[in-house]
Amino acid sequence: MIVITTEANRLTELLRFLFSVMAALSTLAAAPCVAQSIVVETITEDLNYPHALALLPRGDVLITEKTGQIAIVRDGRLLEQTVANVPKVYVSLLTGLMDIVPDPSFAENSQVFYSYAEGEGEPWSLIIAKAKLEADSLQNTQIIFKIKPSAPDENLWGGYIAFLRDGTLLVPVADGGDTRAQAQRLDTLLGKVLRIDKDGNVPSDNPFAAAPGRKPEIFSYGHRHIIGLLYDPVQDIIYANENGPYGGDEINVLRPAQNYGWPIATYGMDYSGAYVSPFQEYPGMQGPMLYWDPSIAPSGMTQCRSCQWPQWEGNLFVGALSGRKIMRVEVRGTEVVGQEAMLEDLGYRIRDVEFGPDGALYVITDEPKGRLLKVSPGPDR
Repeated sequence: MIVITTEANRLTELLRFLFSVMAALSTLAAAPCVAQSIVVETITEDLNYPHALALLPRGDVLITEKTGQIAIVRDGRLLEQTVANVPKVYVSLLTGLMDIVPDPSFAENSQVFYSYAEGEGEPWSLIIAKAKLEADSLQNTQIIFKIKPSAPDENLWGGYIAFLRDGTLLVPVADGGDTRAQAQRLDTLLGKVLRIDKDGNVPSDNPFAAAPGRKPEIFSYGHRHIIGLLYDPVQDIIYANENGPYGGDEINVLRPAQNYGWPIATYGMDYSGAYVSPFQEYPGMQGPMLYWDPSIAPSGMTQCRSCQWPQWEGNLFVGALSGRKIMRVEVRGTEVVGQEAMLEDLGYRIRDVEFGPDGALYVITDEPKGRLLKVSPGPDR
């Protein structure tokens, strides 16, 4: 074979080489650091469909079980008794006893906030309640907010709670499934993130507090189904992960009064295989900071702040249900600069993740015999 070299050939080969170098550098940028050795310890595997976990300042771990119990792990051991005086919950495939979050001033007031479904069947209500945790019992329980559906087929998934710096609460409510168009309407709470104070009142500075015909509790709208909700007080940023239908899972940065697009703009397809919308982006609507396609079904989310991996400071850690892993997402403010899958080899559906006071990562799995795992750095970190 005879190879004819010309100036055009040389230029073409040079361009190909430069493009390959750029592609390699891009790949390196997407993988910010080498995967670290980790140690995974199983603390218990006797949880009944665990749903959310809360790590208390004194070291106890509280774990909500979807069927209506709050399990207690103390000194590394699952106690036989559960928290007393938990209200009766309505349990279905997607609902039951959901989130639990300690008050930011828990060390002084021993107060916890939690969410659950109430009712004997559809339609049921989403309840946000608070109580004082004394001697492993809920005392002085108060329902601070109740959301009731307007039609029996509406699914009010949500109820996950995050505190902001000013002590107010953010609470997402899903779009109701078959009523997803309500996510774009401001006269309903479906498909929204709500902001209330500790007594369930509407803060006067909510974006629609004084707007006639609009629900004053609304903080942001155009949401489908938020499970992971996180406030970073260091950067004053609210992160929320959102389950798309078939693909199009997202992490969004939440800001007041903003429209996040669902169901007008989405990267996901409907379960039937049809397009939800022809638009992935739409003018006046906020696009995601990150999206996953195919879907991983993101669940609980936490952030490394003074954790046991200093090199991961500020990184987000997102559980995945269908993805059966944890995604470590390296962020710089509102920009994603890399991702890494963790615990993928275990094959567990991950329901929630939290960093403990000791800086270790605690994980619960979504199973009838759910596990509580403790993840720490390996000896070669």
